[in-house]
Amino acid sequence: MGPISKDMTTDPVPLPDRWGQQTAAPADVDELIAESRGILAMPPPLTEIERGGTVWKALGPAAGNNSLLAISHRGIDYVLKIYRSVHSYRVRREWGGLRLLHERGLHYVPKPCYMSEASGYMSETSAPSLLLMSHIPGDHLGERHLSPVQLSALAERIRDLRAITPETLDFPLWPSYADPARFVAALHAGLESLRALSTTPERAEARRLLTAWLNGPDPQILQSAPASLVFTRGDANLANCLWDGEQMRLLDFEGCGWRDPSIDLAFYVEHISSRRTPHEAWLSFVEGFHLADAERLLFRAAQRRMALSWLVRICAHPESIHSLSEEERLPLLLARAQQVCDD
Repeated sequence: MGPISKDMTTDPVPLPDRWGQQTAAPADVDELIAESRGILAMPPPLTEIERGGTVWKALGPAAGNNSLLAISHRGIDYVLKIYRSVHSYRVRREWGGLRLLHERGLHYVPKPCYMSEASGYMSETSAPSLLLMSHIPGDHLGERHLSPVQLSALAERIRDLRAITPETLDFPLWPSYADPARFVAALHAGLESLRALSTTPERAEARRLLTAWLNGPDPQILQSAPASLVFTRGDANLANCLWDGEQMRLLDFEGCGWRDPSIDLAFYVEHISSRRTPHEAWLSFVEGFHLADAERLLFRAAQRRMALSWLVRICAHPESIHSLSEEERLPLLLARAQQVCDD
């Protein structure tokens, strides 16, 4: 296999030619995309539009990350993902991840139908990158108390993805953001940002926890761990895990690629969307992966780092967090960081 790309900004890795830019797309996909672009250029707010039997409907809020359109066309339901300019290059990464999984018979993700990648420098007025994919059913699990059955289904999906390693492919893919050196540097920067703010009891406790972590063994554990890479979705937000009562399906592969499995596990356990599920349930979840001693040390170091990163964010940049109710965000994230760091 060729070298793994280290460029997270431009994603220069070429995808296999056999994946192309269309698969299972409607015969009139070019006309459908052209009409969709016209609708996207209309003044907001976009709610629902019907033309010639085709219906476009906005999915979720327009603010935040990338936006989505539900499209009902010729009796088939699709979702059109519209990438913001700063994320325009990610369409190829997500297309590649979905093509890879479908090629391997893992059909619990959307079927990619059509990709249009923006070329060159993107501005806010440029035509955005687009990905047309099949609609998949289910209710998202973000900020939910996951049942044992749902946790088991999540573990099964993670194991499916882990079975894909660099050694199983004859072409390169991308790393998914999880650079241990950047982890540590980010918390150093977080500590400085907290020191620059006025002192509150919560910020004082956050500084205490951060200082102890940075002076402890975890930074060295993270930065000296040998590389062990598996495929990951790249985003541990449980809002992108759909449950239909029987099985779990996965969305959002724009950050997919290679990541250490122990670090990846910490992303899931410590994501803000996981906070409704009790600590004891997550302990049992992790035990199911039968981590070796070195893997457990790495997981715990990454777990504490993840909990602290959410705490820094809520203390220093509360406006950037929209999950959970406003009054419980800081208490929950502070209590979580105390729980994993003082354990």
